[in-house]
Amino acid sequence: MSKESRDVYSNTNLCQIFNTTKEGLWSMSGDNELSFYNHTFYQQFSLPFGRVTLAHWKSLIHPADLQHFSRTLDEQIRYGFDKITVHYRVQNRQQRFVWIEATSLVVYDADGEHYLVGNHRDVSEKMWVEDYLTHAAYHDEETGVYNRRKLLDDSDFDVNAHTVFALRIPKMGELIRRWGHHIVSEIAYDLISRLKDTFGHAPYRIYRCTLDMFVVRAAGDYSRSKLENITSKLLASYFVKDHEQKWLTSQDIAIGIMTANIKMPPDRLLDTLSKLCEHAQSFPVDRVALYTGKIQTNIERYFVIRATLPQAIQTQAISFQVQPIFSLETTQVTGYEVFARWVHPELGLLEPDEFVIVAEQLGLIQSLGNSIFQQACRYFSTLEVHHFELFSVHLNISILELLNPQFALLLRHTVERFNLQPHYIVLELSELQLEDFDTQILHQLSQLHRHGFRLAIDQFGTSLQSLTHLIKLPVSHIKIAPGLVASAQHDPTCYQVLQILIEFSVDRDIEVIAVGIENAEDKTLIQKLGVHLYQGFLSYPPVEPNSFLPKPPHSANPPA
Repeated sequence: MSKESRDVYSNTNLCQIFNTTKEGLWSMSGDNELSFYNHTFYQQFSLPFGRVTLAHWKSLIHPADLQHFSRTLDEQIRYGFDKITVHYRVQNRQQRFVWIEATSLVVYDADGEHYLVGNHRDVSEKMWVEDYLTHAAYHDEETGVYNRRKLLDDSDFDVNAHTVFALRIPKMGELIRRWGHHIVSEIAYDLISRLKDTFGHAPYRIYRCTLDMFVVRAAGDYSRSKLENITSKLLASYFVKDHEQKWLTSQDIAIGIMTANIKMPPDRLLDTLSKLCEHAQSFPVDRVALYTGKIQTNIERYFVIRATLPQAIQTQAISFQVQPIFSLETTQVTGYEVFARWVHPELGLLEPDEFVIVAEQLGLIQSLGNSIFQQACRYFSTLEVHHFELFSVHLNISILELLNPQFALLLRHTVERFNLQPHYIVLELSELQLEDFDTQILHQLSQLHRHGFRLAIDQFGTSLQSLTHLIKLPVSHIKIAPGLVASAQHDPTCYQVLQILIEFSVDRDIEVIAVGIENAEDKTLIQKLGVHLYQGFLSYPPVEPNSFLPKPPHSANPPA
């Protein structure tokens, strides 16, 4: 065999070896002509036989990847990068795009001329998995729209350049319980359709950030009149189209809006939007809240409280005040209600309603409740026994505290540590918190009762289940909600309902306390209804315990 024949034979064998690999091997000359050496790999693409121009190869690359491919190739040749790896999509003969991982190496011949050699690998499966994982990470599973994580990670999201709308559907949980989780996607599709009608061709992006809140960010700053037009158009579409669907009306949606040029990180933005929607929910009509004026001040105040509350609990900067409970017949003090008191270094004196709900949101209500309970027990334990036996001490608890299985035992150990008797302690729970009490809550209340504590239902009469609560729960006291007595003065129906509730309670040996009694007319009415105990926030607001104690409590003179 001649030398030429041996060379041809060797080259043919070498090409056959290339055809056995799963990767494509290639080279590119200085005049941008490509040679492909693995027919098995490259036959999936529409390539001519022999040498192929770079322009032809580029024509198969996905348009979205072409610029990146060209720039990377030019930079490698211009700056002499030894080796680079790049990913891009190439169209195959079935008109589908295949993900290619291309590695290239710059090589120089004896004359100093450069050429490129490298390999191609099909990494479609790997890229599809990564795309799937990315999609799963950044999209809401139920609706397919972007999720909270996507909003937080969006690198192009400049709060200063976008107007942000939050749309909250408070009854979403109720709808899911009634119709199932599929209702979420149906509501989302319906909402997206209405947003398209509302925004038209203006660029916007929608996210589902919580179970019941969608966020829409629209590029640019919107005037107040344009904002009003957008929200009214969106809400009107629910009003007009209500007959087409069975889930929502305009009154079921709360909208919070933050205009552009408000500097705020995305995570704080979401918290602010949530608070905005809470404000909007409180409006009787047109439930739209704009982050401005008094609403902005209240929300900023909330975040100050949230930031400083943990340390205030830890250092016992939150103490307590007391409000007397009077006997209508003897005019003597029969008990004291304990209220948490926080003189904030920046905001001044805060009402419990302002920070207790924040403690619940932060998971600090156990710590706050335990701190106030211990402070009150420590104080009342310093009184002489005959003083303490003349009255009861009322302390408010949160239903979230009852989720702690050790709650009853914890309170029992605390009163024992301060040598107090549990039956002098009345634990108050708002009736609004008892709307959906379950067996666990009932068990905890029964445990407290067995340990000797007494239970009061505060805000009594505000629920349709008031009588049910009296029957099922170990109640020793009820506190008539403020305003019910005033309503009963001029509303015969309210008077009759109140009379039934009070008579039912008295028949079951339940003490009744009327709250918000401020004048002689109120006292006359509750006496007529058979109520003998009362509190008055205007005439006797909560004060420092030393205002009444440690003097004998009966020395305090009630208002005339």
